[in-house]
Amino acid sequence: MSSLLPRFSTLEQYRPLFRDEAVWLPALRTICARHGLDPLTLRIAPPGSNIVFWVEDKLLIKLFVPLWPEDARKETDVLKALAGRIPFEIPQIRAEGDLEGWPYLVLTRICGQPLDEIWEDLDPTAREQVAASLGSRIAALQELPTSALQGVLPEWPGSWQVQASACLARQRELGVSTAWLDQLAGFLDSALPTLQTPYQPVFLHADLNPEHLFCQETPCGWQVSGMIDFADGMLGHPFYEWVRPGYTLHFQPDLLRAMLLGAGFGPRQLDGTLSRRLFTFTLLHRFFSLPEILDLISPNPPQNLLVMQDALWRF
Repeated sequence: MSSLLPRFSTLEQYRPLFRDEAVWLPALRTICARHGLDPLTLRIAPPGSNIVFWVEDKLLIKLFVPLWPEDARKETDVLKALAGRIPFEIPQIRAEGDLEGWPYLVLTRICGQPLDEIWEDLDPTAREQVAASLGSRIAALQELPTSALQGVLPEWPGSWQVQASACLARQRELGVSTAWLDQLAGFLDSALPTLQTPYQPVFLHADLNPEHLFCQETPCGWQVSGMIDFADGMLGHPFYEWVRPGYTLHFQPDLLRAMLLGAGFGPRQLDGTLSRRLFTFTLLHRFFSLPEILDLISPNPPQNLLVMQDALWRF
């Protein structure tokens, strides 16, 4: 019996197949037959990491690629744990299964449009509304009891010193100069003691980029109506979550301020101490790339980390 799904073991082998609908349609049609869905309505969705097809307009099928074996388990567990407990939309699981060792979920599509598709058309007021709404959504996630997720999701790993070492190793791999590496090492050595106080781990989406945030215009203005893609979820320090939204809001001071006030920070808390802490978490974030940041702040990139901190986290 021939296989419905391709065989590969590396990302390089997967990439040329990723957007080829013909490769995936036999498997997707089989999943439709299992769950009574109309295969004639299958349409490939915008790209992510795994294979996603819309079906019957209000549903989607997410087929998890075996290269990332934990994605399916984590996303399934998080969606079940969060269902009905937060004041905005997330996908609801309508069915789940496995096809030739590939897990899949049949999910509801959430309302609204991805933020990356509408950002350029939003005026400054609408962007501030989105930022404030995003802050309130993150606060709602962080207020959730984590008991249902402990033992299910990983916790942001290691000691602060381990995270600092990982940051330096990542930047070294990216070809960052010795001068910048020395600055990073010195900055982290001085900043880490301020993070040593005990904290209560909270749920982190951990990848709130514009493709994962859906927005709608409401009578109260533009709002974040929902979030998708919870496979990167973890438990960890609450400040870690603000890093990706900082990128999403292009580190614009008025938008950062709106987001943090929307999350419940008081105006007096938006000071240099908070800026330094958020910048420290930016450096420790697993997606942090110094070359990317220097390019983002061009045409006049900062020559030291204190200037960079002010350029990124100014309120």
